[in-house]
Order: sequence, then C-alpha cells, then structure tokens
Amino acid sequence: ASYTPEVIEKSVRDLEHWHGRKTDDLGRWHQKNAMNMNLQKALDEKFGEKGKSKSSKS
Repeated sequence: ASYTPEVIEKSVRDLEHWHGRKTDDLGRWHQKNAMNMNLQKALDEKFGEKGKSKSSKS
C-alpha cells in the first residue's frame, strides 16, 4: 500500500545521490581509482623487477 507512484518517483530521484554524492561522481572516482591501481601495478611490474635485481646484486 505504501508503494504509491509518488514514493517510487521519490526513490528513483534519490538514486542519483549516494551518501550525498551523485552516482556519476562515484562512478568517476571508481574509474580514476581503477586507473591508478592499473598504473601502480604496471609500474611495479616495470620497475619492481629491476629494483629486485639491483638489490640482489648489491
């Protein structure tokens, strides 16, 4: 009985905000965070092995 069209409309509008942030801002943060994680992993693969080989020689 509480599921009136008005309540559904309000809940749909509320989906745009997630803990005070818009969902597209949250999506952008996740995209940026994923890129940073991939960059860090790539740097670790590229320079981490060189660093390990240097430390093992010395």
